[in-house]
Amino acid sequence: MLRFCTLLLCLLVGHTGWAQGLPGYVLTLTGDTLRGIVVERGQQLVALHSAPKAAPQIFRPAQVQGYGLRGRAAIRSQVVRLASGQDSTFFVVPVQLGRASLYAYPNETGLLLLPPAADTLQELTAINWHVLLNRYLTGCPTLDHSNNRIIQLSFTERNVRQVFMEYNQCLDPAWKSTPSPTRTVWRNGLGLQLTPRHQFLDSDGLLSKNSIPVGLEWVHVRASGLQTVLSVSYAAWSNRTELNPPFPQALTEEQTFYRQQTLDLAIGIGRRLGRPGRVAVVPGIGFGGLYFLHSEATVKERPRGSNIPLQTSNVYRGDNGLMVHAEATLGAVLPLGNHQEVRLGAFYRYYLYGVRGVWGEASLQLAYDWFRK
Repeated sequence: MLRFCTLLLCLLVGHTGWAQGLPGYVLTLTGDTLRGIVVERGQQLVALHSAPKAAPQIFRPAQVQGYGLRGRAAIRSQVVRLASGQDSTFFVVPVQLGRASLYAYPNETGLLLLPPAADTLQELTAINWHVLLNRYLTGCPTLDHSNNRIIQLSFTERNVRQVFMEYNQCLDPAWKSTPSPTRTVWRNGLGLQLTPRHQFLDSDGLLSKNSIPVGLEWVHVRASGLQTVLSVSYAAWSNRTELNPPFPQALTEEQTFYRQQTLDLAIGIGRRLGRPGRVAVVPGIGFGGLYFLHSEATVKERPRGSNIPLQTSNVYRGDNGLMVHAEATLGAVLPLGNHQEVRLGAFYRYYLYGVRGVWGEASLQLAYDWFRK
């Protein structure tokens, strides 16, 4: 299971072939707007599908002004001076705009400084960021970069943003930090899911081994085809053992009836593979926890060989508990217009912690998702 999940993770992270993409546009160097399905191929390469059957146009940052997703402001191409001293053109998104602005790469990694009245971004690293901020964030009498409070700050986005906020508010007291619309480049949707499951159990004689959890999910999709699903589902199920004597010489025969209610929280990561506008194949992996809201076992018995109704002899109530699980998935997504889709997937789940006689499950999942944009 671990080896299979590792292979899937390599596929999800490293795949740069056909992906579903998102509706968007590309801004050419001449100012023209080319519309279609935009696919992010790696961090610094985009493909534009102007029609479902048309060959994609491939663009690097230096070849266009930028690109936009879902009608939002463009992710711009700008020159970045790397920590090595080399200048190169990259796609970047603003994180915090002001006299001095903070940028990141489209996958929301890296921190880049745009000094006041400059057009070249400076790459910030844990080694150079204090030096660059001292060099470029000047003119504020209350921001002393040699102060121990500043020097002892660790290199995190939160700390860098805080220094930028102090500087911008110092130069312009009316300045306020506002989220940039280009910071959110994910397409979000809400959905319903139905997940029939079949459990693989130990040799305890259980006859009923199935459950059908129902739940809600929140789907995030990027133009690279990367998909993240957060879900919560509820299941109430029951099963029973065969009617047998508890031991060969027993004068009675008994049967155990189980009832359980569970709440399942899970996160799944996958990648949509396929041409834009068509059915996509989605391999993925997931992790989560299954929490027992209620667990009860009722033992009923009667004289051996008789036909009288079973009588309750014992009732056992289990403690609430958590079972941690990992899963491998393979599914398909069928688009239903621009705002709706249906997803069908097959899962294999393996329990890593808190096992109660169950070592794995196979399941199918049917989900319906609705996207606002």
